[in-house]
Amino acid sequence: MSTSENSSEFKTNLLAESKLNREFEKKFVRNVQSTIIFYLDSKPTLKEVEDDLYKQSSLLTNYKFSLITEIEDNLLFLQKNQAEIYLDKLNLKMRSLQETLNEEEININKTGLVSFIGYEDFKNKELQQILENIKFSIQSKRRAIDSVLKIIDTNIVFYSNGANKLKWIGKPSQLGFVIGMLADLEYLDVPRRQNGDINYTQFANLVNQTFDVETTPATLSKYLNLDSEKAQETYRKFKDAGFNIPHKNIVS
Repeated sequence: MSTSENSSEFKTNLLAESKLNREFEKKFVRNVQSTIIFYLDSKPTLKEVEDDLYKQSSLLTNYKFSLITEIEDNLLFLQKNQAEIYLDKLNLKMRSLQETLNEEEININKTGLVSFIGYEDFKNKELQQILENIKFSIQSKRRAIDSVLKIIDTNIVFYSNGANKLKWIGKPSQLGFVIGMLADLEYLDVPRRQNGDINYTQFANLVNQTFDVETTPATLSKYLNLDSEKAQETYRKFKDAGFNIPHKNIVS
C-alpha cells in the first residue's frame, strides 16, 4: 500500500469511526433503564431474560477480541504520529464508554430498583432478579472495556518511547531477516497464536517499537516470516555471503 493510500485510509478512519467500534458502542452500552422497561412491557420469563443476557455476554466476548484484532491490524499501516492520534481517539472512546457504564451502575445502586424504573407499585421478585442479572452484565461489559484499554495503554507507552529506539542503518529486509532468524533459532521468545504459530503482526509491532527503521510494521512482518517470498530473497543473499547463526541449543 502506498503512502498516499495509507494517508487516505487513515483520514477515513478518523472521519468515520470503524463499523466495529460503532457496533461495540451500540450493542453494549445501551441504556439500562430502557432495557428494564422493555422487559416490563414485554413481560418475559426470568429464564428468557437470563438467556438474552447470556447471548449478550457471548457476543461481547466476540466483539472484544474482534476489536483488539482490529486495533492491532490498523496500527500496522500507521506511521508513528498517525498511530498516536488513533490510539488517543480510541482511548477517549473507551474511557467514555467506561464512564457511562459506571454511572448506570451507580444510579441503580444509589436509587434502588423502584425509583430507578419509576414504577412505584413495582415489587416483582423476578424482576428484582432481572436487575441483578443486568448489574452483572454491566460488570462484564466493563471488564471487556478494561481489556481493550490495556491493549491501548500498552501501545501508547510503546509509541511514546520512540526516542529510546535503536537506529537501524541497514535495510528493513535485513533487520527482518536477522530478527526472524533469531526467533526461528529460539534466541527470542516471540508472541504466538493459540496454535503455537508465531503472531507476525504482534512480532512486527515489537520490533518496530525497539528499532528506528524506515518501514511499516506490515512490511516488516513479511520480512520476519522466513517462509515468505520476501524473506527467502534476503536469505539467499545472506547465504551466499556465508552468513550463519547456530541454533541456540548447539552453543548453550
